[in-house]
Amino acid sequence: MSQTTTRRSRRRTRSHTGKETAQGEITTSTSKSSSGQKTEEDNNTEHVAKRVAARNPAYVRVAGGRTINLGDFESLRIDIAIEMPCEPNRDDILETYAEVTGILDGLMNDRVSGKGDE
Repeated sequence: MSQTTTRRSRRRTRSHTGKETAQGEITTSTSKSSSGQKTEEDNNTEHVAKRVAARNPAYVRVAGGRTINLGDFESLRIDIAIEMPCEPNRDDILETYAEVTGILDGLMNDRVSGKGDE
């Protein structure tokens, strides 16, 4: 089984527009197992900056995973977690959730189809 750990980087810097840049993260973890023993593991964290007007932004975090049976007692586990800052109001939270869910679905489909293996 694969385990994904996300570090929360909530650094902010003020820009000339009055908005602050808050840090979001996309974390991808892939592990391959054979006969129940982990044989390979790959972890990647990408930081994403987003401008928000709020001094204390809300954060939306969406995570998903998929286990693929490779046959002959082998499996591949893919976990992706995305955390993104947004304005602390219902509309922006829901909009950010929809955006992040779409990104997660696209990344997962790319990884499962082999397009995201570079």
